Amino acid sequence: MNKKVLLLIFIFVLFASTFAFASCQNQLQIEIQNSIVGIPDITEKIVPGKESSDNKHYWVLKYYVDPAQFDLSTANSIKIKTWMPTYKGSNLKTYQTTFTGIIPEDVAPTADKNYFTIELEKKKYNPTAERPYDYTTGQYGDNFYLDENGVKHFFFYQEFETVIKCYVYVNDVSGDATDDNPMDNVTKLPSIGLTFVLGIVMVIVGFVLYLIALIVFQNKLSIAIAFSVPLIFTIGSWFVWGWARGLIMTVFFVIYYVCIETFAKRVAETLGY
Repeated sequence: MNKKVLLLIFIFVLFASTFAFASCQNQLQIEIQNSIVGIPDITEKIVPGKESSDNKHYWVLKYYVDPAQFDLSTANSIKIKTWMPTYKGSNLKTYQTTFTGIIPEDVAPTADKNYFTIELEKKKYNPTAERPYDYTTGQYGDNFYLDENGVKHFFFYQEFETVIKCYVYVNDVSGDATDDNPMDNVTKLPSIGLTFVLGIVMVIVGFVLYLIALIVFQNKLSIAIAFSVPLIFTIGSWFVWGWARGLIMTVFFVIYYVCIETFAKRVAETLGY
């Protein structure tokens, strides 16, 4: 293998090891879709640009969570998957879409402050209901109401009311994942640092298994099994731990693949294959 490539791999592993010990807080992934109460509140938001034509328009959706079931002030981040009306050309269709929620700074475990929001580009999404048509007057009515401050709150499509999944991510503190936890499901996620450690371990263990298969058993089946162990672990990390940790494990799988390929070539050169 090129010495520069080896040096880069060594530096990466050294950095990963250092980072792993500096970031060792594991997280819990908790499902809270059944804790969302009421109807999402929809308002408008305009982010001014240099010119009025550069203004960016957003829908702001506010979801309230039952504080008796989950305190959003303890969450680090949140994701929600729902049916979202989406523009496709001139047509409006609904798709299952996942968004990253925004937890406000003043969030508190009270009925009026235990909420999160998501922001949607108006050019792409339209979660608001169509304006109702009155056949008696022959005119369209409003699809919003004004509050005491004159803020418009829009009504929404019925399909949009269904929350398919909603996950919050909190620090793994002893006692969080218990049978008494009111959440639907709790999944332990390794910290980013621990994920780096697991990646390093996967490379080492995978390489040792490959050596045993190549030198001891010397058949294609054993080599394929040795190769598949890190591969299955890497693919599984995407589904169980999410894309961020899955991406880290994929990087380490690439390192593992480069290592075994280089070793196999050296063995072939030594034996004159």
